[in-house]
Amino acid sequence: MVRADSKILSAGGVILLLPFLIYSYNVQGVSLAYNLTNNINQYNMSSGGHVAGLRPYIFLEDVVTFNYEGDFSLINLAPENLLIANSAAIGKDILLPGVGNRTALYARYYSFYAPSYDLYGVTDVALGDSLRLYAGNYLLKPDVRVRYKYYHSELVTDYLEPRAKISVRIPLPYAYFTPEVSGGFRSYGEELTPFYTTSAWLLLPLSLNLSFSTIFTFHRAVAPDSLFIVPSEYIDDPFFEEENVEETYDLEFGLNKSLIRERAFIEGRVKLFRKKYYEVSGMGRRDEGINIALQYTRFVDSKFVFHVKASTLMNASTVNDFDFMKNDLELIFELIF
Repeated sequence: MVRADSKILSAGGVILLLPFLIYSYNVQGVSLAYNLTNNINQYNMSSGGHVAGLRPYIFLEDVVTFNYEGDFSLINLAPENLLIANSAAIGKDILLPGVGNRTALYARYYSFYAPSYDLYGVTDVALGDSLRLYAGNYLLKPDVRVRYKYYHSELVTDYLEPRAKISVRIPLPYAYFTPEVSGGFRSYGEELTPFYTTSAWLLLPLSLNLSFSTIFTFHRAVAPDSLFIVPSEYIDDPFFEEENVEETYDLEFGLNKSLIRERAFIEGRVKLFRKKYYEVSGMGRRDEGINIALQYTRFVDSKFVFHVKASTLMNASTVNDFDFMKNDLELIFELIF
C-alpha cells in the first residue's frame, strides 16, 4: 500500500543510468496488492475502505547495483485517489584492504505524486558513502549522507539535511549487540535545526530457522526559531508528520521463523512508541501507542510468491482527532520474471 508519508522518488533520472549497467544478475517482477482497512488514515481520510496496488520492481547487480520499486495504488478504486510512488537506488561497492572491508557509494531517489492533490507532491534525493570495517570481531559501519527534500507545492518549505552515522556490531555469546548514533541538521531559509538519534539493537539467532530481535530508538530534533517546514494550517495532516516530530521513543520486538519444508517464513513485529510534536500556534501534541504486525510469506514456485499480512495500530493522543485504531489485512501476489 502506498502511504502518503512513505518515502519514494520518480523514475525520471533512472533511464539515463541504464546504458552504464552491465547485466550479469537481474531480477524483475510485479506484485498485485490488495489492502482492506477500517481506517484509511491518509489525506485526512479516517473511514474504512480498501486500496488496490500494482508494484513493479527491478534489481540488477554487476559493476554497480541498481534497484527500482514502484507503487501505483487506488484508494477505494476512485481515480481521484490515485497515488504514484517510485523509488530508485544505485550503488557501487569498492573493496578495501582487509577481509570483508569495503566502502559503498550510493545515490537514492524517491518521489510521491497524487494527481488530484497538488499539496502532496514530493521528491527526495540522497547521496552518501557507507563504510564496512572489521576490527577483530567487531564490525564498524560509518555512514555519511546528504539529503535534499523538495516539495512540489510552494506552501511547504524544501530543506537540505546532512547526516553522519556510526554503528558497531559486537558479538556476544549467542547474540549480536549493535549500538548506533547519528546526528545532523536541517537547513532551510535562515533556520538550522539540529537533530540526533541513538539506538541499540540486539539480535539472537536462536536456531538455524528461528531468530529474535529487539531494538530501542530515541530521536530528538530541535524546534525551529520561527519558520516551520509545514504551515500551521496543515500541521495535523498525516502526510507531514515526519517534518513535525520533536521527540520519539520506539521499542520494537521481532520474531522470524523459517518453514523450510513449506518454502515459507513467518515474521512478527510488536512496536511500542511515544511521540512529541512541535508546538505550533500554541497547539502541542503527544501520541503513544502500539503497532502489531504478522506476515506469512510462501514461495509457491520460482515464479510466484504469496504474502498475507495482518496489522493493528492503536494510537492514543492528546489531540482527540488522533485517538484511533487502525486494522489492516493485506494480500500480495508476486510474479517473478
